[in-house]
Amino acid sequence: MNLIKAYSRRLLDCIYPRRCPVCHGILQAKDGSCCLICREKIQPITEPRCKICSKNLYNEQEEYCYDCNSKPHHFDQGLGIFPYDIVMKESLMKFKYHGRKEYGQFYGKMAVLHGGKWIHDWDPQVILPVPIHKKRYRKRGYNQAEVIAVRIGKYMGIPVRSDVICRTQDTAPQKELNRKQRKKNLEEAFGICEGQEAGETLPWESVLIVDDIYTTGSTIDSISKKLKRRGVKHVYFLTICIGEGY
Repeated sequence: MNLIKAYSRRLLDCIYPRRCPVCHGILQAKDGSCCLICREKIQPITEPRCKICSKNLYNEQEEYCYDCNSKPHHFDQGLGIFPYDIVMKESLMKFKYHGRKEYGQFYGKMAVLHGGKWIHDWDPQVILPVPIHKKRYRKRGYNQAEVIAVRIGKYMGIPVRSDVICRTQDTAPQKELNRKQRKKNLEEAFGICEGQEAGETLPWESVLIVDDIYTTGSTIDSISKKLKRRGVKHVYFLTICIGEGY
């Protein structure tokens, strides 16, 4: 059976060769990595960074970014692995909208490599990927956040649940809205999925939300608010990319 799987994998690699998630060229390595040259193009965010959302800070004397200084969050803490720059924007676009689902293997690997200690310290009991609306799921064929979350869960030995939080409204893309519009856009966009009784306390004290991008935190905040209303005490997040801090 293993031999059949090996031949099947080799055949698929010939027909649909794996590609580097950065330059999108054919990838020789089979471990979900990227080209050696491209590894130099993507550097994880380092200190100084916001102690709440982890955005990179330009002033070493500051502890929090402008967003976290100006408004309270419903989540406890979070981590973004890479800056949301031109290179990563292009990579995530291919991943989300051009069928490069296999890039999720690379993102999950990088999330654990650079964020594994954070996850270990948070000690979440479950990982919850940010959901997409069923209409977008049918069109895309997969939820990019779920693909990443499954990889992280596999590496870290943490269960992943995609049936807890659901997208109740197909809202306008966040990138097209200003800060105030983003918050209003997401107020009723998420809910507890069917199958969870109304008002039922969720069985976890600590959860980790996984998504591809964090900008203002409106999405994570909206979900965190719903979770804490249902008894979750600590909510953390991990995203592959995060916007700039100030």
